[in-house]
Amino acid sequence: MKQRFYSKVDAWVFIALAAPLIALVLFFIVPEDPFNDVWGIIIPIIIVAFCYLIIFLCLPCYYEMDGKYLRIRSGIIVKRDLLIPEISEVKDSHDPITAPAMSLKRIKIITKGGSEALISPKNKEEFIASLLRINPNIKCSK
Repeated sequence: MKQRFYSKVDAWVFIALAAPLIALVLFFIVPEDPFNDVWGIIIPIIIVAFCYLIIFLCLPCYYEMDGKYLRIRSGIIVKRDLLIPEISEVKDSHDPITAPAMSLKRIKIITKGGSEALISPKNKEEFIASLLRINPNIKCSK
């Protein structure tokens, strides 16, 4: 049975997505004729491309438990599968390092081989409980 947990989304993500769009609107409001030169065409294209890049790299962001696998997905790039029986520890983290997580309220997953993954499920308690049902040997710490 598959269980899907979507990433928690912090306000800073909305700000990061809104800032380029606000810049684009201001670009068209402030000058009298924004298309009077080449930059008047290039700057809006760059801003829109930046917005699409952020969206395609980040969305959708979810974590799915399917049998003995934890599938981590974020945008078009991050596709990582972990074996749940290989997970040795799960602990709270606020590590700001780049990760498939849209919140800084994260969980660090550590495997027996020493690899790590940072994720941010909306409902951490339910997510951890689901992991423990599959692998009750996971050590949970704060």
